[in-house]
Amino acid sequence: MKLKKLFLIAFTLLLVTNLSAQDWRFGLKASPTIAWLKPDTKGLEPDGSKLTFSWGFMAEYFFAENYAISTGVDVGSYGGKLTTPNTALIVNQNLRLKYIDVPIAVKMRTKEIGYMRYFGQFGFTPGFVIAAKADQEISQPGVAKITKNDEDIKSDIIPINVSLLIALGAEYSLSGNTALVMSVSFHNGFIDIADFDILDPANNVSTKSAKMTSQAIRLNVGVLF
Repeated sequence: MKLKKLFLIAFTLLLVTNLSAQDWRFGLKASPTIAWLKPDTKGLEPDGSKLTFSWGFMAEYFFAENYAISTGVDVGSYGGKLTTPNTALIVNQNLRLKYIDVPIAVKMRTKEIGYMRYFGQFGFTPGFVIAAKADQEISQPGVAKITKNDEDIKSDIIPINVSLLIALGAEYSLSGNTALVMSVSFHNGFIDIADFDILDPANNVSTKSAKMTSQAIRLNVGVLF
């Protein structure tokens, strides 16, 4: 229900703007995603990427013929695998993070070449966490291994994320303003999203705060009207 309300609010805000409707284009997209986590704490290391799926609503406002402000609302999937090697307590985790993303970017496109236009995008993606789950495997010398599935770790993730957005893509004109759109985008998180502690590998007794960022590459396929 909350997700539906967010989409409704975003769509309403776009409709009630006093800008000319002919300068707007709207659409939907689906985005297979490769996501991974980038720790910045000694004792916490990446252990692999994840194949996930994101989707969302697109909107573009053209302030010139080939220049637009690109935005929308996405359900963005992120995550990755982490491990804490070389400690008395080894924890392997497979994290699945879900955000409501609101990308804001400048889109620059070429003039039509045949039925094609090519474009680049540059901007930022603020995101707000809505779910965080993890499969965990905890092992310790002399102690039986503990496995936990679908653990709710939302309290261990900082609620807000911001990532740099860079994309390259193409539009294929179908009819009038309707176009098939495909792009590859890189989402480079640059703020810490971790809100948990790990065992300090220097002494295996005290703990210290973990730090990590979220990264993703997406193949975006959609239709703009």
